[in-house]
Formats: sequence, structure tokens, C-alpha cells
Amino acid sequence: MNLEHTEGKITFTPNGKVDISGIAQAVKNAGFSVRYLKAGFVLDNTAGTCINYKGDTYSVVHPTAGPHSGTTVVTFLGPAYQAKKDLKKWGSQLTNGCGTKGNLYYITL
Repeated sequence: MNLEHTEGKITFTPNGKVDISGIAQAVKNAGFSVRYLKAGFVLDNTAGTCINYKGDTYSVVHPTAGPHSGTTVVTFLGPAYQAKKDLKKWGSQLTNGCGTKGNLYYITL
């Protein structure tokens, strides 16, 4: 944690499954707020608005041109991952067109 810059960084074991909701909750349980949550994903020619990754579903809001390969930084959207003022910008766009496999997360690339 870097309190001076109000940010924290977590590094995970390669190929492990990560509980994104659990991370956001742990930050809140420690007495901090979550203004944004970003993660680097290693993607392999991924395109479109729905990504299935390690058993979870990621619904891409405003997808950029793809396909995406290599480490791609994603930003998580929703009340658990954003400040209220930022959620107002995205809130109406968080609709699930993917079906659900595992946990459902809304992201931007």
C-alpha cells in the first residue's frame, strides 16, 4: 500500500484464479475505499464483448478494436470497484449480454 499516493498493488501467482470481489471487499474491510480497480490480464486473441477467463465472465463495456493479445489492463466497473461519481458515468451501461459463467464482472479495456 502506498498511502501517500492512495494506491495499492497486488501481485498474484501466474495461472492462479483471482477473486476480484474478494479483493475489493478486503480493501474496504481494511478501512479504505475503492476508487478504481484495474488488473492486467494475459489474453490470447480475445475480441468481442464477452470474455470467459478462468471460469468467470467479463462483459466488456465499449470494447476497443481487437483482438487483444498479451497483457491487457482492464478497469472494473460497478459499485464495488468505482467511486460513486464515476459509477454515474457507467451505471446505465452495465447490462449483461453475455450470459453468466462463474462470477460476472463489467470491464473496460
